[in-house]
Amino acid sequence: MAGRTRVRTAATLARLLPIYILFGVLKRVVSLERLVRWAWSPPLINPGRDQQARTVACIIRLDRLGSRIDRSCLQRSLLLYRELSRLGSLPTLCVGFRPDVGALKGHAWVEVGGRAVVDEAASLEAFDRAIAFGPGGTVLTPQAPSL
Repeated sequence: MAGRTRVRTAATLARLLPIYILFGVLKRVVSLERLVRWAWSPPLINPGRDQQARTVACIIRLDRLGSRIDRSCLQRSLLLYRELSRLGSLPTLCVGFRPDVGALKGHAWVEVGGRAVVDEAASLEAFDRAIAFGPGGTVLTPQAPSL
């Protein structure tokens, strides 16, 4: 049983890794709105019961490896948004900002049913949500006017 779980986890990691790397490249050259639209995936027909938990755990593993190289909250969130939409969970990808020692710090996270999937709610309280994306990459909150 444990061997089968390891094989499924390895297969999930192998499937997610190229997409995670691709989001890491694209986040530097493609607009956020376009990236989120590309990330959305139509739901699978009958996803497995444990598939969501395994997928989230695999994305967290990838993110731990990726964050050693690059700050990767957007990359992780795009992948979570993609995979949770595939599993029919109706995720929301959120982007927020907070002041940080003379600068502005940004963060991206994913919510399902109004609750953060990976991040602790307390850590998100400091961030003012600037924009959120729902099904199909639709903007749920208005963007600030351009100056």
